[in-house]
Amino acid sequence: MRGQSCVCCPRPLTDRELTVAELLAQGFSTETMAVMLCLSQHTIAAHLGKMLRNLNVRNRTELVARLYAHGILAAGEWPPRATPERNFPARECMSARSPFQPPRRLAS
Repeated sequence: MRGQSCVCCPRPLTDRELTVAELLAQGFSTETMAVMLCLSQHTIAAHLGKMLRNLNVRNRTELVARLYAHGILAAGEWPPRATPERNFPARECMSARSPFQPPRRLAS
């Protein structure tokens, strides 16, 4: 599981991932999001892929549903807005090395 988060403790989403999630919840395509954010389609797809793996979901619909279920996207608002204060907490995962830990230096 190196480099992936487990179901018990998803990593917090980055500000850019939250922005992409807001646009995804509004129904924008990858191409449109890329134009709006001045990024490549590949970068948008990479952000979406990271979120899908992080939350252990299979598609964009499940991703948006999971973000609403966790309160990361505020329900009842249009356009949908992310609530960063409700982001996933940074936690130590016992099943994998935390992505927030710096790489270990080898003794010279």
